[in-house]
Amino acid sequence: MAISQNGWAVISSTNLNREPFPGTTVVPVPGLRSGDVATVLHYVGTQFNSRVEKLVAGWCWGFANRTVVDSLDTSNHASGTAIDLNAPNHPIGKSGTFTPQQVQKIHEILRECDGVVRWGGLYVGRKDEMHFEIIGNADQVASVANKLKGEDMFEGRSAKDWAAIAKELTRERDQNLYPYVEKAKAEIANLQAIVAELEKERDERLYPVVEQYKALKASLGTVKDLLNKE
Repeated sequence: MAISQNGWAVISSTNLNREPFPGTTVVPVPGLRSGDVATVLHYVGTQFNSRVEKLVAGWCWGFANRTVVDSLDTSNHASGTAIDLNAPNHPIGKSGTFTPQQVQKIHEILRECDGVVRWGGLYVGRKDEMHFEIIGNADQVASVANKLKGEDMFEGRSAKDWAAIAKELTRERDQNLYPYVEKAKAEIANLQAIVAELEKERDERLYPVVEQYKALKASLGTVKDLLNKE
């Protein structure tokens, strides 16, 4: 089995994801390796389009069963694990085809991919600034793909969508909290009953003292009246 530079098996052109980068009509011609690789590289292309440079149809390439330019090594394009974006703008061997601001955005995108994607602009020696390739293994790429799928759910939603999500989350929260709320209510009721019982007990204990005080006060009043008469 032929293996490309990054350790992924070479595939045939019949086994490709031929969808455009999400949010665009641009396809990395003729397509990419299906599954997690396509998820990750589609993310790179979509973010490149929105944050770095608008993609141009026909200028973005994917699978190609060939060797690396000027080498006998099998290209990562042959395994469907590499893309070239706006290739004519960023020819192989030429550096500085992006502005510093664009380079910063590219590095941000790479960080979001948790190290499973390498940019050809970082090659030691001949640069290939159009080029982005998978360098992680299948498990690592799957982990990043799952993360990115989770982030996709936050994109392209309307206010109505968010209102429905908020309603559903509120309902779920209330369902989860219901047993605890009911338990808290029971505890509060129990504490209120205890307080009431203590107040009653307090009043019962104080009652004789209060009555004695009242009797003593009445007696003092009588004595005072008698003294005043004399």
